[in-house]
Amino acid sequence: IISDGAPTDTEAWSRASQKVVQLATEKKLVPLVVGVKGADMKTLSRCSNRPALHLDGLRFQDMFQWISASMIRVSASAANGGFATLPPITWADDQCSWDSL
Repeated sequence: IISDGAPTDTEAWSRASQKVVQLATEKKLVPLVVGVKGADMKTLSRCSNRPALHLDGLRFQDMFQWISASMIRVSASAANGGFATLPPITWADDQCSWDSL
């Protein structure tokens, strides 16, 4: 999810965000929630079981390269039945990491 702010349809959004969190808790989905400049990060963080990340400026290319590299690692680890060690997140303002999936 990449967003510039809070939803305009709060009722439908609330149901959808609850479902996303439920699926994430059941390990059936790994949501990546990213806010761009001016985003309501507190609201966006309700869309996941992990905090939303704030994109550093316009570093979309870096973010998509990170997603691609992460999925390669996840796919390789799934074939081996292990955990994936993800690359460091360098495209977000936030000082957090997703170490593994």
